Amino acid sequence: MTRRLDRFAVLSLTGVVVLALQFALPVLVSGRQVVDESALRTAEAAYDLGVERASRDGGGDASDDTDAARTHFLESADAFARAGGAEPSAALLYNRANALLRAGRVGEAIADYRAAQSRAPGDARITANLAEARRKLTRPIAAPAPSALDRIAGGWSFLGESMRLTLAMLLLWTTVACVLLRRANGGAERTPTSAIARRLAWPAGMLATLLSATVAADLLRRATLEAAVVREPTMLRKGNGDGFEPVLGEELPEGTECIVHESRPGWTEVTLGDGSRGWLRDGDLVRVR
Repeated sequence: MTRRLDRFAVLSLTGVVVLALQFALPVLVSGRQVVDESALRTAEAAYDLGVERASRDGGGDASDDTDAARTHFLESADAFARAGGAEPSAALLYNRANALLRAGRVGEAIADYRAAQSRAPGDARITANLAEARRKLTRPIAAPAPSALDRIAGGWSFLGESMRLTLAMLLLWTTVACVLLRRANGGAERTPTSAIARRLAWPAGMLATLLSATVAADLLRRATLEAAVVREPTMLRKGNGDGFEPVLGEELPEGTECIVHESRPGWTEVTLGDGSRGWLRDGDLVRVR
């Protein structure tokens, strides 16, 4: 009787694992970014044309690129934006930022690098190119310090969100399977499968919970991200209007990063990395999304 029950338990476990895979794989597929392939090809072709034109005209650095090359890079940036749609991936944001940087749009490039970094905080390429973009600022002001959640997120970012969610579902179903195995054996510990089920249930359930929590934390981190970058040189003012006095003695340079606090018609209150607080016109800011 025990041997039959044990066989039944093994078959049950196999069925649950297969069922878990059926649920998990669609989640993994749906978690992948839906990309407009036509726009992506246009973006890549325009970028290649920009690099070719810049090289032909003797420009090896973004600051040396000709107007013709910049036109191609801007076309590439627009196409990358279309390819990503409303929810672009870190890779598409990174590529768009590269195109914007080559086009001389440093502020917009930094905003896209920051957005890409929020999705893939552990990506060394994004970190390196963001640092390069910041070095191009004419009068750099220190960026606001990352939040505690941003710093913690780097610890699990080596696994993508869809992969973590898929693993969490598999582990959850494994926990359910272990419970079913023990119940099928009447809670006895005499059979090998019952003993294995008892040892697996608790760690599998805990790991599933932790992985799910990291996905929830990433979603919360992006939903509460209140960051922006100055698009072009502008004056930080003490109130939401051109009639208010400037906070600083000179304009903020393009690419200055800030934290957003409050919005009023046409104006946004921000804090800079050095602690300065004031108001900027909406049109002078690029929000990090």
